[in-house]
Amino acid sequence: MAQRRARKRSADPERSLRARFSGIVQMDEDMHYNKVEDVVGSHVEDAVTFWAQSISRNKDIMKIGCSLSEVCPHANSVFGNLDPKKIYGGLFSEDKCWYRCKVLKIISDEKCLVRYIDYGNTEILNRSDIVEIPLDLQFSSVAKKYRLWGLQIPSGQEVTQFDQAKKATTMDLTKHLESTLKTHVGTRMENLAAKVEILKEIRRVNISVRFGNDLSDAMQVLDEECFTTPASLPELERIWAEYSLAQENIQTCENVSEGNILIAKRNEVQQKLNMAVEVFILEVDELPLNKRLKTLQDLSTSLEAVYGQAKEGTNSEETLKKFYDWKCDKREEFTNVRSETEVSLQRLVAWFQNTVKAFDLSVEESRTSEDTISSLDEILEKTESSVCKELEISLVEQGDADKEIILNTYSQVLQKIRSEERLIAAIQSKYEDSIEFKKQIIECLNKNPNVDHLLSIKKTLKNLKARLRWKLVEKNNLEESDDYDGSEIEKIKQEIAQLRNSVFQEIYREQEEYEKLNSLVQKWFPELPLLYPEIGLLKYMNSGGLLTMSLERDLLDAEPMKELSSKRPLVCSEVNGQIILLKGYSVDVDTEARVIQRAAAYHRAWRKAKEESGLLPLIFLFLCKSDPMAYLMVPYYPRANLSAVQASVPLTSEEALKVMKGVAQGLHTLHKADIIHGSLHQNNVFALNREQGIVGDFDFTKSVEPDYFPKWLHLFTFSSAVYEDFSFSTFLLTFYCLSSSFLTSSQRASVNMVIGDLSLISPELKMGKPASPSSDLYAYGCLLLWLSVQNQKFETNEDGIPKVDQFHLDHNVKSLLYSLIYCRSSMTAEQVLNAECFLVPKGKSTPNPEKDTEYTQYKEKEELKMENLDKYKEKTRNDEANSD
Repeated sequence: MAQRRARKRSADPERSLRARFSGIVQMDEDMHYNKVEDVVGSHVEDAVTFWAQSISRNKDIMKIGCSLSEVCPHANSVFGNLDPKKIYGGLFSEDKCWYRCKVLKIISDEKCLVRYIDYGNTEILNRSDIVEIPLDLQFSSVAKKYRLWGLQIPSGQEVTQFDQAKKATTMDLTKHLESTLKTHVGTRMENLAAKVEILKEIRRVNISVRFGNDLSDAMQVLDEECFTTPASLPELERIWAEYSLAQENIQTCENVSEGNILIAKRNEVQQKLNMAVEVFILEVDELPLNKRLKTLQDLSTSLEAVYGQAKEGTNSEETLKKFYDWKCDKREEFTNVRSETEVSLQRLVAWFQNTVKAFDLSVEESRTSEDTISSLDEILEKTESSVCKELEISLVEQGDADKEIILNTYSQVLQKIRSEERLIAAIQSKYEDSIEFKKQIIECLNKNPNVDHLLSIKKTLKNLKARLRWKLVEKNNLEESDDYDGSEIEKIKQEIAQLRNSVFQEIYREQEEYEKLNSLVQKWFPELPLLYPEIGLLKYMNSGGLLTMSLERDLLDAEPMKELSSKRPLVCSEVNGQIILLKGYSVDVDTEARVIQRAAAYHRAWRKAKEESGLLPLIFLFLCKSDPMAYLMVPYYPRANLSAVQASVPLTSEEALKVMKGVAQGLHTLHKADIIHGSLHQNNVFALNREQGIVGDFDFTKSVEPDYFPKWLHLFTFSSAVYEDFSFSTFLLTFYCLSSSFLTSSQRASVNMVIGDLSLISPELKMGKPASPSSDLYAYGCLLLWLSVQNQKFETNEDGIPKVDQFHLDHNVKSLLYSLIYCRSSMTAEQVLNAECFLVPKGKSTPNPEKDTEYTQYKEKEELKMENLDKYKEKTRNDEANSD
């Protein structure tokens, strides 16, 4: 809405105004109208009537506009009878913005004539464009109605004639004001002085960016001090490629004799590489790489602060030439304009100096007023023109063509910077590799890598395990003897515990030595597994450092965990003060390699982030020598799975979000490594300390065809022969593992993937399709829903998918649940991790003393139960020993 400014005199309620013009607009003093206010004209109603806003209410106008823009788009459209006294929100047709309005007339069922009360203009609106607004916006109008004093429209005069003359009158008035103002030197000088002040500030501030001076300076830095590829680098890279190929040939070799030939060839190349490395290191040592890199980084940072992100583009000399031509033209134009400004201002200063003399009575030289004064208008006109032109060039935004030239040049400059940064990074990387190679070569010349230390550790381990086994036999014999001596058995138990600790200390030392050898194999000596097959280095490497061949099941003091053994045997033990679980997997020649491979992939995924991975860590993987079993050692978190936590003291909504964010991180870690969990449920998600969520109980066995299970099952008979060859516990262990191995993925998934009436199995799994990241996310979404609604009853559709709408949930949580349960095809674990409900910072939750007390009491009860259970076990053992 156009606004015109004028100084108006207020009247009440229809304001009258009496004014005359004498150079500038003035108000006649009048005893009845002794108040003068500054207003902004907002709407002309006819030749003598208009609407205007007080300048003092400018901020009110802004606040009203902001409030309406927030409220009106979501407000209800009006219906029924409209109240002419009430204020509504109206959508102005010209700018599609909301303004306050009152209804003047109902034209039809759909149309209304309204007046925008803060501006005065009227418009016919559809009812759909009129909405209810809240009470805090129901106050008096900002615009007021004014009438020119002493004037009125003659009776019978058509208003349209005044409307037609309105523009002509306004133009005449503007011209009159401009011509009148020219005669007022004080006003012109005041305006000119203000513009000169602005010009001084602009000249003080560097405006070189407008003409690309910063880009020119950057190109000069890039051209004059540009780094080029070191002369020795191409030869070094050629020999290094030859050396890498020789290493690969050794790595893939399986014959020792052929391997020795390849090693000899590799050593020859190694000598050549050593000499090339020396030359390269000496050359790079003379280059100021870090200093140059710092210069480039500072340069790109300063340019990006001005121009932002560069667009993609190819390197082109034509772009740079076009920039230089444009810059020269702009610089020449600007220099000419600035020169004109300086000349004009100097003439004005000279005029003032002469004027001083003309009015100085002490100066005897006679000057006519025409000589002194008559040229002022011309000087002012020229000076104003020059100053305005320079201001225009300096302040007016550049055109699209100018912007395109500058941004294209900026893109070229940034590409040059990035290219040189990559070159320096490549040189530095090759320099670091060369230093490491040189150091390793020196060590190799003095002493070839060997496995003597590892063999020594293995020998120590063998001795310790033999002593441990002997002590275990000795303890069993004492416990079964008639002369039972409790103190002697206690002494042996302490010796056994010390021996176990010593065994594990040596196993950790063995793993460290394996890791050192693994590093040597990966970087410099791929021949080690070939030359020393007896140490099992290749198995260690293939398992990602997880496999140990020195650990055995019978060395651990393990207790069966029948309550947790739903699919495979679990035993609990203690290692170096940490409670651990052993998970057993039945394996044969084929499945053993696959279990190791899958466990290694999981372990590598965990090792990249460790505690931040969101996964249950794997401590060791080892194979049983007496039975076809593979064991995984993992930490034991008693009663920390979601099922146990929710059954005792359920998580609060804030705790649940913390836990499920960790679970999302775990799925993201797995999926990023191309690993599908396939069986996420409440029993294998752990809430550590009620705030850290981790994913556990991953199944590393291979699924087989569905019809294998029934074929195998009828072959298994419970005959007495079984009991003659095996102990009952061994039989149960074998039964557990065989049954687990022959379950399909869908059968496995269905074991625990139900919470009450809620199934965690996705629709595609029910249809027989394989598990996928999408099915993992479905199970995740159902778990999140379960934690969010706790004990509320679930409603599902015909496909078994839960209905989220029935629950009153946080908006962000509900939005995530919709994506997980209904729109999973485009959802990833990484997107879940970055969901709003996890990103929005939460304030500190209000302490809940009742909840804290309940949880503390629960923990104390559980600790007492565990203590009593330990005492009972110990008493049972003693009673059995005494009875024997």
